Amino acid sequence: MVIGMEGSTMQYNVGTLPVRAGIFGNRKLPATESIRHFHEEYEIIIMRMGEMMYEVEGQSFSLKEGQVLFVNAGRMHRLIYGEENEASYVYLGVHPQLLFANPFLAEYEEKMKAGTMGDFLLLSPTSPRQMKLTEKAENAFQHILRKKEGYALGFVGSIYELFGALYEYMMESQTEIEEDPKEKSLHAMVGYIQTHYAEKITLEILAAAGETCRSRCCEYFKEYFQVSPNVYITEVRLAKAMDMLLTTDLDAKEIGKRCGFAGGSYFTETFRKYKNMTPLAFRKQGIKK
Repeated sequence: MVIGMEGSTMQYNVGTLPVRAGIFGNRKLPATESIRHFHEEYEIIIMRMGEMMYEVEGQSFSLKEGQVLFVNAGRMHRLIYGEENEASYVYLGVHPQLLFANPFLAEYEEKMKAGTMGDFLLLSPTSPRQMKLTEKAENAFQHILRKKEGYALGFVGSIYELFGALYEYMMESQTEIEEDPKEKSLHAMVGYIQTHYAEKITLEILAAAGETCRSRCCEYFKEYFQVSPNVYITEVRLAKAMDMLLTTDLDAKEIGKRCGFAGGSYFTETFRKYKNMTPLAFRKQGIKK
């Protein structure tokens, strides 16, 4: 059962809980994870095997076997694919409402959103205290993996325990972070693209979403992403199309239409330009893997 929440771009897959969970490899993760993006959900990655590169708010680092990454809600991030390294990891995406729907806990969500807990936390098994946090993350996922009677209650209990420990750990080194107006504008524009990629998006529309002008819109994308807004929009649309090619039986023309491409031939032409193969060749290659 796939459900969603208003404003969320994530598809949930754990019963009726606002949670996405799974075990992935860096060559099998949805293509949209390689595009800089953000979402309302907290993200937890537990490295099981190998190594891969990750980026959060422009800071790149290596994730290695045994480490756990916590990414705060609303932070720009992406997986940096590495063809030479195989990796396997557990993924958990948890919507804040699961934790903070109770109004008595609202203050904790506000502190997290304000940035006092930082953009991310990388836990290492070399530290006893961090190892305990890693164990709590694994315990939460095990409830989903086993799916015994009442697993949802067990999962929620484990998640509360994990976030309580994370909150305590991160608040010890809290720092007030002053919001950069440029980053705020960029986040708004990226959020608009993530939600409206299937529609026509002009520079005027995008700049309005970021409450800026066209020239600054282009400047921000060049500065932070090293590409133009139009190239970024195309990359997002192609990533969405790649995922649909591998997870649906829709024909290429229909997929192109649903991902914002004007026509089937234009979709194929653009796909070939960026991926050096046709959409159908990509689908066949993915099925063989």
